[in-house]
Amino acid sequence: MIFSMRYSSRQDGHIPLLLVYLGHGHALELSRHPHGTDFFLLYYCTQGKGEFTADGQRCIIQPGQAFLVWPHVPMSCKALTQDCTVELLGLTGSCCEAIMSACGMEESGVYQIRDSGMMTDYMERLVALHSSGGQQRDYSKLCYALLTDLSSCIRKLAEVQKEEPASETIQLVLSYLENHYREPVSLDAVAAEVGLTKEYLCVLFKRETKQTILQHLTLIRIGWARLFLEQYPEKKAYEIGKMCGFESPSYFGKKFREIVGLTPEQYRRVNSIVL
Repeated sequence: MIFSMRYSSRQDGHIPLLLVYLGHGHALELSRHPHGTDFFLLYYCTQGKGEFTADGQRCIIQPGQAFLVWPHVPMSCKALTQDCTVELLGLTGSCCEAIMSACGMEESGVYQIRDSGMMTDYMERLVALHSSGGQQRDYSKLCYALLTDLSSCIRKLAEVQKEEPASETIQLVLSYLENHYREPVSLDAVAAEVGLTKEYLCVLFKRETKQTILQHLTLIRIGWARLFLEQYPEKKAYEIGKMCGFESPSYFGKKFREIVGLTPEQYRRVNSIVL
């Protein structure tokens, strides 16, 4: 399960360390952020294996290891085994960068955590706090204690391998899909953008990304739909779907549940942000 944490910019804006995402026993799913996020992301692997890429650095993490991504760093992740499970923290705040650096987490990459029990204990306490309706000040105290304790049992691991850069053609396709996900997208239009036949482009894209163009476009659209469901509580689910390029409400609901595991309405009930 994963939660977007409630916070108020008016009431909580002065808190130096803010928790914005909390994931406990979360099945790692395919996720891409070509421009990064506005906050720190810390994934801790408890089971299975996952692949993480940040700014061209690709690494495999396994139980006892964490992957840290600093804000605005392009990243992606995916499970390598069906049982890949992670704990997830999304952190921000005026002092977050200074705290991360002081605790020995000065850059994105893989970190080994010697005391796995400590990490699990803190995550369970954070989830219990969420269940009891905790406030941001309470989360901040627990997260600060967690980072402080991590500083004595965490160390940066050497990079495992560099990511093979995608071809220029595939980069153009990915950029096109990111920029046009709200619109009807045809294979003919994508192929014309890169000057290839659609048949050859489909083969090339599948070979380099291990997914079809439609599959990747759907993941982009669902990713934005998740964000918009949290940001625009006044809008109906079908309106969110249309904002993300889904003309059919039933198809939007079907694909959302297939990828996220919840209906859009269920997702909105358990994930909300109060600004």
